[in-house]
Amino acid sequence: MMFSVLASPIRVSLPFVNMQGALDAIDSRSFFFSAYERQAMLCSNDQVCTRIDELIATNKIVRRTSEWDIAEDLNDGGIYQATIDGEFLKEDLSWLDEETKKQIAIKDGTGAKHYGAFAFNRKKKKMKKRFDRALEILYSSIGKITAGHGYHTKKEPMDKYLETSWFPLAWFHLSEAFVFFFFAHLVAIAIFVIEVFFQITLHILFSRLCNRKRRPVLPRIVIVSSDVDDRRPSTISTTNPFLSLMSSIQFKPKRRESYVP
Repeated sequence: MMFSVLASPIRVSLPFVNMQGALDAIDSRSFFFSAYERQAMLCSNDQVCTRIDELIATNKIVRRTSEWDIAEDLNDGGIYQATIDGEFLKEDLSWLDEETKKQIAIKDGTGAKHYGAFAFNRKKKKMKKRFDRALEILYSSIGKITAGHGYHTKKEPMDKYLETSWFPLAWFHLSEAFVFFFFAHLVAIAIFVIEVFFQITLHILFSRLCNRKRRPVLPRIVIVSSDVDDRRPSTISTTNPFLSLMSSIQFKPKRRESYVP
C-alpha cells in the first residue's frame, strides 16, 4: 500500500516520474513544492531526505492553509506530495480528478511504503488461524501502541489548521501609531478651521442682509407753543424708541384765559 504520490499539472511531456526527478525539476526552478503548514514531506532514502531538508531550511517549500490554494499552485507549476493511498490509482499515471482533468497523479515506485490493513473472507478458516497466530506474536506490542500519546484522539485536518505566529513589537510599530495619530489630528484641525471660517462667513452675510432690510426712521415731534400766536412747528430728530412712538402724535395745547374780577 503506497502512500507517496506526486501530483503535477498536465504537460505535453512529463518532466519527472518519481521524487528524485521532482527534486531535480525544482532545482532547475521549473517547478516548486506546495504543502500545508504542518505537512511533513515523505522520503524513502537518505539522499532524497537530505535534499528535502535543504529545501525546508531554505524556505523553498510554499506553505498553504487551504485545499483551494494547493489547487491553484498545481495550476501554476506546483508539485504536491499527496498522502493518499496509491493503490486507489488505476495506473502509474492517472488523472487526479477525473471530472476536471487538470492535474496528473504520478505513482512513485521509489517512494515510502506502508502497510495499513488486511482484509480477507472470514469463511477461510485456515487463513483466519494463521492471522490469529500472527496477532499473538504482535499482541505484546499492541498495548504499547494503543497507549501512545494521541492514539485515541481525532487528528485535525491539515487544510483547516491555522497556526498563529507571534512576533516581538519594535520601534517601527510604535512610530507608525504616532504617524497615524499625527495625521488624524491635522485632519481634525483642518476641519475645525474650515468650520470656523464657514460660520464667520455666514454671520457676515446674514448681518449684511438684515441691514439692507432695515429702513431708518427719523421721527419728528411737532410742538405748538401756547404763548405765540404764530404757531411755527419745530422739528426734533431722535433715535429713542419712545420718542419714535410719540412722533406720530401732535400735541395741541389748549389756550387758557384768566379772568380778573
